[in-house]
Amino acid sequence: MVELTDGSVGTVVANHPNRLDPRSPGRPVVAILASADGALLPQAEHVDLTAADRGGIVRGLPAARARELLGSRYPDLV
Repeated sequence: MVELTDGSVGTVVANHPNRLDPRSPGRPVVAILASADGALLPQAEHVDLTAADRGGIVRGLPAARARELLGSRYPDLV
């Protein structure tokens, strides 16, 4: 689980094959699962961070926080 610069939470679902592109390493394709205010989304929103104005990944979400936030709907992911 990762936290994005806008505070939303998701999981990385794909990396870009062109690792030489300086925009790619911290900007993979992410499935957003929770909004910045912690509300679970009705369905995952897939966002390619290289093509979006959404920012990038700030950090990996601590396991305890991921379980607290997402465990009820996504127990197999946390």
